[in-house]
Amino acid sequence: MTINLQRVARNTLQRVGLPVPIEFDDQMIERAEKIYGSVETYRDYITPRLAPDQLANFERAGIILQPIQIGFCAAARKADELGQFNELAMGGARGGSKSFTLFSQVAVDDCQRFPDLKFLYLRLTEKSSKEQLHDLVAKTLRRVNCDVNTERIMYPNGSRILIGGFKDDKEALKYQGLEYDGILIEELTQLRQSTYTTLGLSNRTSKDGWRPRIYTSFNPMGVGHMFVKKRFIIPYRQGTQTDTFFIPATVDDNVMVNPEYVNKLDNLHGAEKKAYRHGDFDVASGAYFETWHYDTHVIPILESIPESWPIWMSMDAGFSHWNITQLFGQDSDGNKFAIHELAHRKCQPDIIGPDIVEMLAGYGKKPGDLQRFSVGTDAFALRAGQEKSLVQQYRPYGFHMTQADMSPGSRIAGWQTIGKLMGDPGNTDKPKESKLFITLNCPRLIETLPYLMRNPNNPEDVLKVDTTEDGEGGDDAGDCARYGLHLKRMSSIA
Repeated sequence: MTINLQRVARNTLQRVGLPVPIEFDDQMIERAEKIYGSVETYRDYITPRLAPDQLANFERAGIILQPIQIGFCAAARKADELGQFNELAMGGARGGSKSFTLFSQVAVDDCQRFPDLKFLYLRLTEKSSKEQLHDLVAKTLRRVNCDVNTERIMYPNGSRILIGGFKDDKEALKYQGLEYDGILIEELTQLRQSTYTTLGLSNRTSKDGWRPRIYTSFNPMGVGHMFVKKRFIIPYRQGTQTDTFFIPATVDDNVMVNPEYVNKLDNLHGAEKKAYRHGDFDVASGAYFETWHYDTHVIPILESIPESWPIWMSMDAGFSHWNITQLFGQDSDGNKFAIHELAHRKCQPDIIGPDIVEMLAGYGKKPGDLQRFSVGTDAFALRAGQEKSLVQQYRPYGFHMTQADMSPGSRIAGWQTIGKLMGDPGNTDKPKESKLFITLNCPRLIETLPYLMRNPNNPEDVLKVDTTEDGEGGDDAGDCARYGLHLKRMSSIA
């Protein structure tokens, strides 16, 4: 009698509860070799990164994940743990395999491993959306036991995916109110924050052992650009992710994309190239500071200021809108640093003054160490009902303020000064080093500069933007930096 050793080994593994190796078909072998060089290298890479049952789910479906996809799928399993993030995003440039990754995690892993799940899958509806969905299903579910139609995907264990679409916020809100154990939203930047928040209220569960979560993908630009940046990109950059988890992806992370598509992205220009080729969330079509480069211009917090550095401050005074105060320094090479920023709203000098003194003390400095404190002309005027100007009200705290350059043409000259200091470090052909660096202690300035827009009626100037009633937006931090960086001369203040 001939003994089939391979079958015996497989039965033994099943009996003791260990994962059984999946037999690769030619397509899987070809994909593994293209991505990793060999099936053995693929195995060495993926085995320690995914749970055994998760890996088995993907391989039974005939799916060979790329490294960037493995990172997201591993995070999806981590979201099972109490206290971990429950909003997971994959975003950046086009062609980064975002749709395939998120849909695979839901359709191949989550809905097969947990019974009776109800997932809502929302995608931007366009003319080609049905064909795109058909292609996505064909790539991911060709070997998965499920029933698929244009409205839902049903699994033998009772799990299902409801397929929805939206062309705007109004259509997306049709899906609010029901209970979804999970929600997958593609092209999140095409929705407003209020819509995302409302849909999130439907992300709840009564199932023991399952944590509700939202998976989402996005590219830069769109009506939701700023809220997506604040919610996912900034915490990722600053290493402060708690409720959210973000993985950046570009076409360079996708081995399977055709070279012709990469060429199309490479041939884009301006804001579109920054957004769709490089996934740059600091991009803005019509931006004034087109050479902004986050990785260069933003630096870690300075714990101390070298004694040899001259330091100075500027303030853009405000009450209803933000009162912004910024501390600057300069090294021996002429590099200028925005070191610290304070933002107050609806506060008087008796609150702001002591806060500035305390901030300086944190660096071992006193008001008398400042070489200059530049403010706008409005700080010298008497406000209604006040006997002293703002400048006079700050003197008891040791601050002797001087007027920023407000001469004719100084506004445009100030923006141009900031632009020159920025250089062009992101230019791959002719990079120009930056002479301006901004620490993470200046969050509003970091948020403001990339999104200052050119005035369509005067392209040399920045378009004026006021703060909303709830304190969002505005150009106050930019104006403050202009006061502080466009200096005709630096002289000590007696």
